[in-house]
Amino acid sequence: MDRQLFLAYRYARALFAVVMLPCEDSFIAELEAFAVAIGKNRSFWFNATSSDCQKAAGGLLSCCRFDILGDLLQRDGRLWLFPDIVAAFSALYQQRCNVLWCTVRISHELTVEQHAELGRFLEKIAGKKVFFTVKRDPSLIAGIRVEGETVLWECSIAQRLRALQRLP
Repeated sequence: MDRQLFLAYRYARALFAVVMLPCEDSFIAELEAFAVAIGKNRSFWFNATSSDCQKAAGGLLSCCRFDILGDLLQRDGRLWLFPDIVAAFSALYQQRCNVLWCTVRISHELTVEQHAELGRFLEKIAGKKVFFTVKRDPSLIAGIRVEGETVLWECSIAQRLRALQRLP
């Protein structure tokens, strides 16, 4: 683990130790969306202030105490770590709530019933509450690929074709 991620996880663990959050589906999704959104504009955080942290956090401010984190990071000259800390905080929260967040790539559109069935299947094989986004990927050729931080699973014709290409 590089120094930046190490520092981010230390700050996230310290914040996580003092913040007690309920395991609610809506909050899990909101926190993950926030982590992804601020991670897209990393260069902004090299010149940010603690008030930028407060503005960005909005409704998450009071429950997650990102205001205190922003003040501490500004004092230490480390506001550039804010996106990584929020991502680590979200990962720790998901771990505590026994949640897996993943992306499902599929070769075709899903019906509402298929989407619900896929959710039940993923929760069964993962043994966790699963949140997932679906992205269409025609290159899979009649298949599915599940990608998460701790899971990678694919069942597709494209995968079988790649396996055949590796045969001597």
